[in-house]
Amino acid sequence: MEANAINLSTIEWASFRAQAIGAAGDAQAIRDLYPAIEIALRLLDDRESYYQPSNGGLIGLPPGGDCHAVAPSTPALPDSIGYVKIDASGAGQTGESIQRAIRTADREGLVGWIVDLRGNGGGNMWPMIAGVGPVMGEGIIGWIVYNNREYEREYRAGAALSLGEAFARVDQPYTLMSPSPRVAVLTDGLVNSAGEAMAVWFRRRPATRSFGTPTCGHHHLQQDFRLSDGATLYMTTAQNADRTKTKYKGPIIPDEVVTEPAVVPRAIAWLQGR
Repeated sequence: MEANAINLSTIEWASFRAQAIGAAGDAQAIRDLYPAIEIALRLLDDRESYYQPSNGGLIGLPPGGDCHAVAPSTPALPDSIGYVKIDASGAGQTGESIQRAIRTADREGLVGWIVDLRGNGGGNMWPMIAGVGPVMGEGIIGWIVYNNREYEREYRAGAALSLGEAFARVDQPYTLMSPSPRVAVLTDGLVNSAGEAMAVWFRRRPATRSFGTPTCGHHHLQQDFRLSDGATLYMTTAQNADRTKTKYKGPIIPDEVVTEPAVVPRAIAWLQGR
């Protein structure tokens, strides 16, 4: 924990160790240490790290375990606004299918786009980036920041890239009829993990504003540490950052907090300049 925790620079480790060891008492077996492990996880102060004993069960809350939201309204949009829904990976959506949806929705005279992230529980971020890239725009869209290093996230010519390596690609990348459009991003409390990363990477994009309710707040990268008895410590080791390298912690608060069913109408009004 002391070597890898995302908050290692702000934790007072002498106190951390004293509290954890104090909770261990006269433990004689690993299971006797569970109270100490629970305290250590709480002291990490990242809301995400958790421990899975070898015999099952969990200590700590796994990411997404406390996500909730009101059912989103079905958007009814004027012809002047494009719309694309980005679902969690594994829901049958691919980078290719997202770009097909964008191609179908694009037309002359659009005043802007709605990118709907509501309900996106995460998964594989790379197809999401490759898919929504025509709306998000070319270039670096954000960063993953560790304690001692950082890696860019980038969209170029249909590919989702990091350090020059493509992790997802579409065969025939689409280009919008009107490049660099106004974009309204919709979020809710079910947006989690890679879905939240997408919300971060639309931050600081020019002509972009977000609407809805705060995201779940479990969007950091975790590393799994296998322990000698077969247990696993899943610990947060990196944070998402926008294209200006501003890091985000906890729920992503939209620019305008709007509850259902007013989310889509408010996004439409902003795109139309009202």
